Amino acid sequence: MGSRSTELGSAPHDAHVRPVIERAQSVSRTASRTAELIRVKSFSVVFDGRRIVSAFSATFGPGERVALLGPSGCGKSTIALCLNGIIPHRIEAETTGSIELAGVPMSSLEPGEISRRVGVVFQDPDAQFCMITPEDEIAFGLEIAGFDRPAIISRVDAIVEEFGLGQFRRERIDRLSGGMKQRVATAAVLALEPDVLILDEATASLDRPAAEALARAITARLERKPATALIVIEHELDPFLPILTRVIAMSRGGAIETDTTPDAFFSAIARSSAPSITIPHSVDLVSRVDRARDRGEIVDVKKARQTALRLARASATAAAVLEVTRPGSPRNPESRSSTTPVIAFRSVSVTYGGPRTVNALDDVTLDFFRGSIVALTGPNGAGKTTVALAALAIVRPTSGQIEVNGRSTARLRPAEIGDRVGLVFQNPEYQFVTNRVRDEIAYGPRLARVLTEAEIAARVDRLLEQFGLTNRADVSPFALSHGEKRRLSVATMLIRGCDAVFLDEPTLGQDAASRREIADEIVRLRGDGVAVIVITHDLDLVWLIADTVVVLDRGRVVAEGSPGAVYGSRKIVESNPAVQPPDIAVWYAEARRALDLPA
Repeated sequence: MGSRSTELGSAPHDAHVRPVIERAQSVSRTASRTAELIRVKSFSVVFDGRRIVSAFSATFGPGERVALLGPSGCGKSTIALCLNGIIPHRIEAETTGSIELAGVPMSSLEPGEISRRVGVVFQDPDAQFCMITPEDEIAFGLEIAGFDRPAIISRVDAIVEEFGLGQFRRERIDRLSGGMKQRVATAAVLALEPDVLILDEATASLDRPAAEALARAITARLERKPATALIVIEHELDPFLPILTRVIAMSRGGAIETDTTPDAFFSAIARSSAPSITIPHSVDLVSRVDRARDRGEIVDVKKARQTALRLARASATAAAVLEVTRPGSPRNPESRSSTTPVIAFRSVSVTYGGPRTVNALDDVTLDFFRGSIVALTGPNGAGKTTVALAALAIVRPTSGQIEVNGRSTARLRPAEIGDRVGLVFQNPEYQFVTNRVRDEIAYGPRLARVLTEAEIAARVDRLLEQFGLTNRADVSPFALSHGEKRRLSVATMLIRGCDAVFLDEPTLGQDAASRREIADEIVRLRGDGVAVIVITHDLDLVWLIADTVVVLDRGRVVAEGSPGAVYGSRKIVESNPAVQPPDIAVWYAEARRALDLPA
């Protein structure tokens, strides 16, 4: 994580990064760069008394593939909402400057016309669904846009086939995996054939194979519709890196700091060490190998690629290599503060009914001890979140038993379980209950009536500073950026002092600096004797802090052990792409391509 991050800077151009960036930029070279789809001129946004975007000026032309980057809370999502017309047509905000869509002031256009031409796919697909099934969801937008029935049927059939949704078209959306939900949301937007597609952290909550599959589907559509402009807002750019033609980086003040080519941008940041922007793994790989060559450790490109292959094999087969390369405090799976688990699963199964019965958990036996960090990993829909919901008795086991501090949850009241076990939801808005950030953090301790008001205030102030929320302490939690909401949700659980806490995707949508802060806080919780269970697709985080890795797939535990033991097993790594550490995946792919090895 830290080694792949950097502050925006002006380091010298590094030609060695060029091969990674140039692979698939031919699509946009065929499109006109002179025409303008969108022109933004000196645009600023003030919301709830705070300036979110400052004098933003840029143009977006047909066929461009633009990455909009920057630290959490810098205004990236706000720009997306402005380009789509949601601000100010649906969300009130004070704006200055202008935005033109194909030469027409956006202020003079109806919201429906804007949304048809500028489509947005959000981080949380559930937030944009209106209908029950995928085909109805796709058809709904077309109907609202005024398409007749034959055109709707034709477009729905085509996009369903294009995005691999055929067998799911009449399923309930709420029963689909996260990856399938994002496919539905993206298909619904692209069925309108917008001039501009904006992806606002659309792959952030997906496992790596699901993110890559969605990126491939979008790329295939853009190849068929080369004039469509793409704006990608992501902290993890690897799935989209090959098609990017431009990078716009924003500063914390909401202004544009850099507007350049991907080659120039990533070449500059790959040589910097100050953390802010996350460097794509593929760029980091090339940079590391080239630095080794510059140090005289390798003498030519072929040797460099052979070194990459050696690193891949070492990282995939030698547990010791992984154990000694992890920065930070050492793993301590044997330093548990008790031999009695805080939470124990004994042959637990959970079945969801509906048109198709789903075994969310299938004969799961697990222990979670105080003073340890357990990472629950696996593909979307593997049952990771169900483990947390079952531990809190939000869902009940179909069979088996769950114990909290040695007592069956079947005999405990929900409040008794909640006092001992906390959960930070993947979507933080689901758990906000107050109108101020400060009060949100203080809510749990006040409800418990264990701490004095002075003690609560002191803890709240510490967490506000810890998570960079001090200047947002008196605003509504719902007015925060995605990244700020995520940090707030983590803070609300950390203040409670639970014996165990589940963190569902705690680094989702966070910039590199915020990820490190959250990782440091999780390590501190472990030191305080808390059992920390991290549900995550962020395998960099797993590598950095986890004592134990549990791999779930289709409701079953398919691997369990230290990160070195799990990632050191070639069988586990190669048979479970969703839990393959990004560096290993990239090393394999790069080395195989360079040496013409079979995939």
